[in-house]
Amino acid sequence: MDFSAAKQFALESFFALHPREHLPEWVERCVTIGGRRASGSWLIELTVNPRVRLKEGEFWEMRNGRKVLAKIDVCSGQKRIIIHRSGVCPIVLFSALIDSSTAAVRVEMDSDIADMDGGLYESVG
Repeated sequence: MDFSAAKQFALESFFALHPREHLPEWVERCVTIGGRRASGSWLIELTVNPRVRLKEGEFWEMRNGRKVLAKIDVCSGQKRIIIHRSGVCPIVLFSALIDSSTAAVRVEMDSDIADMDGGLYESVG
């Protein structure tokens, strides 16, 4: 099973718990979907990133359909992508473990997103 298939199974489980028609509008513009292999399964996570103040020289840029944080290195003049800023961790809203051989889905974590304030999270698109 590849990432795309695992992501689809995870999203089906997510939408079974959170029907699209009842999702807050910010979910579509703020949620990022990622995954990694975990012992013969895929761990798929839906996350949001807290809004952060940009430091001098930092800016948002679109790369491969995703918004990434970048900056210009003052010494070299080259653009650098900031992978992770210390102290600013993504918030996991939902995670599911998908068995690669059986496609069985086990929801590991699910947040009550109905009352969350979407204004606190970065837009990804």
